[in-house]
Amino acid sequence: MDSIEWLKQPYVSSTGIYLPGQPWEDNWPGGARSVCLNTQANAVIVVSGGAPYSDNTVPITRMMELLKAKEARHDDGSLLRFDPSSPDTNPDVGGVNYCDRFGATKAACDYTDYNWPAGHGVGNKNFMDDVAFFMSHMDLRDDMPGKQTMRTFVIGYGDSHPMLKSIAMAGKGSFFRADKPGELRDFIMFALGQSRMNNACSAP
Repeated sequence: MDSIEWLKQPYVSSTGIYLPGQPWEDNWPGGARSVCLNTQANAVIVVSGGAPYSDNTVPITRMMELLKAKEARHDDGSLLRFDPSSPDTNPDVGGVNYCDRFGATKAACDYTDYNWPAGHGVGNKNFMDDVAFFMSHMDLRDDMPGKQTMRTFVIGYGDSHPMLKSIAMAGKGSFFRADKPGELRDFIMFALGQSRMNNACSAP
């Protein structure tokens, strides 16, 4: 583990797998941004055939520090917690994991296949719901009037994994399960309508 926790430079693992590292943010070409107007509604629509993997290559500690500084709260009113100390032995690192609200346990979403660092952060080894929580609770453009946030809608194509539902809940969006192409189209159109993405700007 690096001295700055999970922020890493790209490197090759001991098994020969290239890992891209975890930078805090990249400079987009031409200065493009995902939020360019303070009047726009912002959303992400995730379509997945199952639970996400390799979703912990993000600067989780930095995101949690920013959220805690803003005293971010879960929907039940409790303050967000995150303690990255001694991740190998810490029995409850906190963070965002709502799998226990969808007929599973938080540990059930602690899959480690393809994830790194394996074994760290019991109860919160996977961060896609943390990212969705960050985007829906933080002001993404504090140089603009108001609070610019982003909702996350999730469509499970033939799958209803609890992690997918946790992501949608954390992102203040909705979860849909689509089993047919027509249902997939209908849910995407519904999510577009819910997010009112009629004035999005250019972004890669």
